[in-house]
Amino acid sequence: PSSGLSGNVLLTVVLSGFPLTYSKSDLTVNFGETNARVKQLLSGNSEQTKVIVIVPSGQPGIVTVTVSHSAGGNPASFDFEYIDDR
Repeated sequence: PSSGLSGNVLLTVVLSGFPLTYSKSDLTVNFGETNARVKQLLSGNSEQTKVIVIVPSGQPGIVTVTVSHSAGGNPASFDFEYIDDR
């Protein structure tokens, strides 16, 4: 049995074809239904958007991560797997 993972791990997310991003507050990141905090915007130009996200706690298994921009457009998404390796 697993009690879940504590999170607080830094994850770098790199997106292409995403709207220009000027501030980390332009972004909303969700791990499944759980909101994640964007720690830092590293780049947000026409070539790539690169951010550091703090992974929230979760249960072992795969969740879909969704990155949305306040300007709209299609959100980016990918799968993230929580692994209980304790």
